[in-house]
Amino acid sequence: MSRYGKRIQFVTVYETGRNYGGPEEGGWYYDVGTVVACFPVLRHRADRLLERVRDRCDRINREERRRCPSSVLSAGDYLVAELADRPGEDYPRERPFYE
Repeated sequence: MSRYGKRIQFVTVYETGRNYGGPEEGGWYYDVGTVVACFPVLRHRADRLLERVRDRCDRINREERRRCPSSVLSAGDYLVAELADRPGEDYPRERPFYE
């Protein structure tokens, strides 16, 4: 059981993008995400809140013409919402390295 209890989940909104990792193998990128908001919610209401928050993120992305990070037109400020048993955190914690 999570330290937050069985009854609570978290809807976290991230501003996402891609960072350049390096020139290896013709260049590589990695995903980054910064927490914009995090909402604790009772488990039985979590799916409904997630749906509403995702709808809001989609609307903002459309209105502000934000592009998915995989698009060559992306400015790196795409909003996504995720559901988890603990509050979201910025990712990655450490910069990845090419292996």
